[in-house]
Amino acid sequence: MTTPALTLTTASGTIRIGYRSPQLGPALDAEAKMQLACACGMEVIEPQCNRREITDLTMAEDYAAAARRHGIAVPSFGCDLPLLTADRAGNQAQLDFVLAVAERLGAGHFFTRVLLPPPEMVQPAAWDQLCHHLPPLLDRCATAGLHCGIEADGGTFITSAERLLRLISLVDHPALAANFDACNLYLGGSDPLAAIPALAPRICNGHIKDGIWHPARHGEVDIGQGELDWRALLDGLRRHDLAIPLFIEHCTSPEQVRAAARHLRECCAMGC
Repeated sequence: MTTPALTLTTASGTIRIGYRSPQLGPALDAEAKMQLACACGMEVIEPQCNRREITDLTMAEDYAAAARRHGIAVPSFGCDLPLLTADRAGNQAQLDFVLAVAERLGAGHFFTRVLLPPPEMVQPAAWDQLCHHLPPLLDRCATAGLHCGIEADGGTFITSAERLLRLISLVDHPALAANFDACNLYLGGSDPLAAIPALAPRICNGHIKDGIWHPARHGEVDIGQGELDWRALLDGLRRHDLAIPLFIEHCTSPEQVRAAARHLRECCAMGC
């Protein structure tokens, strides 16, 4: 029997829930990852350009081929661009690879994080460098029909909704998007539900995980075991008509993916 699609209808489209696959590689190959997605009723999946998953264009092509065989879309993927280094050539070379991967996957969006600057770079200089270095990269993304999403994350330069909004305002480029990672925002001290309307015009995709804020237990936990109310968050995205893909993240086994999918299916069924 076919598993019902893990989706949530908005006014103008559909929120499709899938999972991020790098934590399952290389234990599972691309074919097995797609089989797992199908078994959970997922129509989308999100890979990562890193040593565990996509390191060259052949691997991107193999991943895309496996997704096509199972009718699964790959709307986005992750990578790390060294935005706060002086290595402009390195940024351009990495972006060359990102654009080629996007073409092979058929993705219209990728996300990255703003990693910490070197210790000698003061914060005002870091903001200035982002405002100087990002627009040329974003111009290339726009030419390729691609959005670049920034993810707020602990231990990086952009840790909260407030800092992410500041970056979007300062750079002000149509190809710059926001990756909505509610757990990262929550652990970074922001209210993710309140961040939805503020970030809504820029949100292109998002990640699903759970966490606990208390300093004695601060960090991620299995979905449904933490303090994030995913029923309310999904409803908030739906009410703002954000028909975006969302990806369950940081699962290290198929069993974790299945359990998270069951919890999200329950949230979708509970009045969202």
